[in-house]
Amino acid sequence: MLLQIYVAMKAMPWYTLLPTVSEYMIENGWTKCYTSISEVGWFAYIMYMAIYLVIVEFGIYWMHRELHDIKPLYKHLHATHHIYNKQNTLSPFAGLAFHPLDGILQAVPHVIALFLVPIHFRSHIGLLFIEGCMDSEHS
Repeated sequence: MLLQIYVAMKAMPWYTLLPTVSEYMIENGWTKCYTSISEVGWFAYIMYMAIYLVIVEFGIYWMHRELHDIKPLYKHLHATHHIYNKQNTLSPFAGLAFHPLDGILQAVPHVIALFLVPIHFRSHIGLLFIEGCMDSEHS
């Protein structure tokens, strides 16, 4: 359990890297993020949210799948996470106990989507928060 906590704590600063960079890009106007729903209207907000979710989930699925299918990536990056998701090793840290590059790769779809689809800033941050909670709960 102590090793699991150590691995998770080592990965957490790296896990925050991409959201930090993406927020910087948002604040500098480099993405399609907007701050007020009135900028696009409720119908467009809902449509953009649906498209954003499809792109992000599709991207995360394929990134995760490639981490399993490409043997060197699995061995050197993703296997670390699977050491800790067994029934006898589950803890609140299991969802974050992974190789730092694994976390960055699986967060890339969130950043890519910011350049493809207009998304409300708070919705983007909220979805990142929800995903973080789900990762901790369903490791």
